[in-house]
Amino acid sequence: MAAAGGHANIVKILLENGANAEDENATGLNAMHIAAYYGNSDFVNEMLKSVPASIRSEPPIYNHHVVKEFATEYGFTPLHLAAQSGHDSLVRMLLNQGVQVDATSTTMVCGKGNDNEPLQEFILQSPAPIDTAVKLSALYRDMSEKEKERAKDLSNVAVFSENMAVELLSITATEYNAAILLKAKDNRGRPLLDVLIENEQKEVVSYASVQRYLTEIWTARVDWSFGKTVAFSLFVLICPPAWFYFSLPLDSRI
Repeated sequence: MAAAGGHANIVKILLENGANAEDENATGLNAMHIAAYYGNSDFVNEMLKSVPASIRSEPPIYNHHVVKEFATEYGFTPLHLAAQSGHDSLVRMLLNQGVQVDATSTTMVCGKGNDNEPLQEFILQSPAPIDTAVKLSALYRDMSEKEKERAKDLSNVAVFSENMAVELLSITATEYNAAILLKAKDNRGRPLLDVLIENEQKEVVSYASVQRYLTEIWTARVDWSFGKTVAFSLFVLICPPAWFYFSLPLDSRI
């Protein structure tokens, strides 16, 4: 009751008098889960002093047996529940405090009733929004092919994430050289361009700035006249080893 009503002072007193902050109710939710679901930011902030933000809800147990079909929020963290209920301010608070989210969970799908605002917030708050949007899009597309029951929802989220990547790239490309963005590396040392291709992000790759960059790579940024181009073509046809040499991944082509 204290959790649902957001009575932070009451929970503080209860905790000081030996109450277990991780005790769960019949549906497998503890006090912080309930407070997050109802958007009680002050309560959640107080609970974070005693309970890790990554704690997940458990399925209820009846007669020593797990009853998963009765667990409406099974396996969710407070951030999941806040996102599901559309409490954007609480989502921002948790993200600003460094709360990490397991991208393979159903967190983002929970925001479908709120125009995907939790998903958008998560992407924009991440250290590399374009990279995050691209990888989430690929992830949800793969999940939609495996989970038939939620295929439509997951597919919609995948499309939303890819569209966000296109929009973010468009905005960023107006301020910075697209080549700088596409050569930026993720935590595994892969350039963004490689990530786009690997994750089959066709909409992003087809964007004008990306296509210009790919054209520059293909032409090695060489601006030749028609006559010079014809002469070079004849040269490499006559001398095949030259074609092989100029086909090598030289630094000047990157």
